[in-house]
Amino acid sequence: MPKTRSTSETQIRRERRELVQQMPPGGEVLKASLIERFTVCGRPGCRCQQGQKHGPYLYASIFDGKQSRQIYVPQAMEAEVRRWAGNYHRLSTIIAQLSALSVDSIRLQQPGKATKKERQAKR
Repeated sequence: MPKTRSTSETQIRRERRELVQQMPPGGEVLKASLIERFTVCGRPGCRCQQGQKHGPYLYASIFDGKQSRQIYVPQAMEAEVRRWAGNYHRLSTIIAQLSALSVDSIRLQQPGKATKKERQAKR
């Protein structure tokens, strides 16, 4: 989506519809950072004692408002959890763009307030 301000309600509605169509499927979001870890088990003679660590193991780092938690992601769920986290990041971007369009819509309704494009056209 271009960074220039929308100049008409029709354009704002069209851009909103396009953004809503890009939203991920309902419920498939996870607000988390994904971390891959390698571990050392501590068994005598294990390969990890010579530097060949076990892993990678995937963890989802989640902040619950009070503290960060890391939750192990089973290998069978890795693709799904990666998709959920990606969906969250896409959704965040879309919400920011929708909010900017709402600001443009408010500004268009203010009497005597021209958009940047309109002021430049008058020059």
